[in-house]
Amino acid sequence: KNLGLKVLIDKLELNSIGTYELGFRINPCLNAAGRLEDPITALNLLLSKDEDEANKYANELIHLNKKRQDLTDKILNKINIDLTNDILIIHIEEESNKYIGIVGLIAGKISNKYKRPCIVVTGKGKLHGSGRSNGFPINRLIELPFVSGGGHSLACGIKFDEDNLKELQILSNKLYRSYNGKNESIKIIENDINIINDNLINNINKLQPYGQDNLEPLFFTKNISITDYKLIGNDKFAKVSIMQNFKIFDGICFNSNLIDKLKYANSIVYTLNFNEWNGIKNIQLNIIDII
Repeated sequence: KNLGLKVLIDKLELNSIGTYELGFRINPCLNAAGRLEDPITALNLLLSKDEDEANKYANELIHLNKKRQDLTDKILNKINIDLTNDILIIHIEEESNKYIGIVGLIAGKISNKYKRPCIVVTGKGKLHGSGRSNGFPINRLIELPFVSGGGHSLACGIKFDEDNLKELQILSNKLYRSYNGKNESIKIIENDINIINDNLINNINKLQPYGQDNLEPLFFTKNISITDYKLIGNDKFAKVSIMQNFKIFDGICFNSNLIDKLKYANSIVYTLNFNEWNGIKNIQLNIIDII
């Protein structure tokens, strides 16, 4: 019913709206304005009553989101990461305001890639940034006396004086080592793909929305083969066909770090969803990891 939202959805060529489309297609465009420039652009889109005006704001948001993606990739390609640390703390020594809106995204990508907590800060003198984690309660770091911020166990905002950067790295490693092993493992369901059907996914979807205390179910299947492979999205993602015991499903991988391994994958971790295109709905395996 919202004209601006409808225009944005049409421009993104979305055939259905679920938690994935909201979280990974629509919201990134709406958030991009605030991350890079002024959030008023997103508000103006949502308040638009004129179609030409809505088209203008939707195009601007899509452009800003692409700019945000390019800037994130640029930073990821040039930063140096010291993998001898248990918690990765990365200082982008450039103008604070330029990157402050995307440091959380960068931290999340690094944390996912290296399977470690990560904090990315920017600026000089007084450092500001964000932390992400997939297990260790990252918000414990803001309890340190020289650190301030807020957040929860998987994400936090953080600020501290640059003079304390080395001390934070030392103390964060100690905290991680004292905590490591006390965390409950994420539960993964091992199965053959012949159990996958529409009814299973419909029942899983009843668990939505997912979040910190309601994680999306993860599935693990071994002895699979990739029978078809196609790069999409400027070669950052891949669409594949996954076969086990002569049964084949469509698959997609949004993790660019897995692309080179994907052709030779034998065991995969994935989530399940429907992909709808041109009115046709198919089961799709969203590949999270290769084991």
